Amino acid sequence: MAPRDDMITIRPHPDYHIEGGDLHLLVDKVRFRVHSYFFIRESSIFKDSLVSTTGKNETRNGSSDANALVLEQVTAEQFSQFLWVLYDPSFMRNNTEANWTTILDLAHRWKFHNVKTLAITSLEKIDIDLIKRIALYEKYSVPVDILHVHYATLCARADPPTLDEVKILGDATSHMIFSIRENLLRSQKGVRAVDQFDKSVLLGSITSYFGVKEKGTASSVINASTQGGGPQPPKDPDPKKNKANGHGGNTRGS
Repeated sequence: MAPRDDMITIRPHPDYHIEGGDLHLLVDKVRFRVHSYFFIRESSIFKDSLVSTTGKNETRNGSSDANALVLEQVTAEQFSQFLWVLYDPSFMRNNTEANWTTILDLAHRWKFHNVKTLAITSLEKIDIDLIKRIALYEKYSVPVDILHVHYATLCARADPPTLDEVKILGDATSHMIFSIRENLLRSQKGVRAVDQFDKSVLLGSITSYFGVKEKGTASSVINASTQGGGPQPPKDPDPKKNKANGHGGNTRGS
């Protein structure tokens, strides 16, 4: 039998209850104590909640366990994955698709723009099914210059989206993909498959439709797709801009 909620002991997180941290949070019956600097600097959502705009004597939200910020719709494990990006100086090491997706979800929800960029960059390096990637990127409003490259890859594929793929993509995206492919087939007589098009024609049509500014990037995608490869990931961000300066792992306490 599971214990009642009021009988579950609230416990500190083993890694992210940091001595000297000035921000107290409660997530899924787990206490976190971290540095508000990252949250105020990176997130307008947390900044509005943490920075007092009234009298000087007002107690700031999250300043102690007694008035800890309670985060909902997130588990302690998911939140610890998110904090890993802020505190681990070796965050560029490999992580799983599931963990980076969790980080992307929280960064998007809480408006951590730099963390969101890092999550997208990291997901670009992982081999993910194209249809799943497009649906994921649309859900979290990934920048169009990245999303359009994957649209182009799908348009250049020999076979159109299957019924199952259409269900994942949704009506709007599926209609767009089918329309582009149909327009391409109409543009040259005697060509019955998109992957049989001259690469320059294919690239020109897709670039024109999506408004892709960097033709070199689109070209690399078309070449990869017609050769059985995948899109090229963007360059790594500057680690110095993402590293948790001054708060390494040696500051953690319990």
